[in-house]
Amino acid sequence: MATPCSWTAAYERASNETDVTQVHVRVLEAEDALMERSLDLSQGDRSLDDIAELEAMRVATNGLLKIKVEKLGWPDLRR
Repeated sequence: MATPCSWTAAYERASNETDVTQVHVRVLEAEDALMERSLDLSQGDRSLDDIAELEAMRVATNGLLKIKVEKLGWPDLRR
């Protein structure tokens, strides 16, 4: 079971990674942690804290996409 701390820490590592050869690894780690936590949150009723965390996770997911575009050269298909 993932905790809020695990995905946030993984996201921070991905955001702060300066070694281009490690960016992809850090992004994958963050995506895995986010997916695991979202599966945890899909079980049962959601509290207001859970809803706030899901919003923070949405923001982090968009941040990972930005990292992919800017640091890894992925095409930006949002335009």
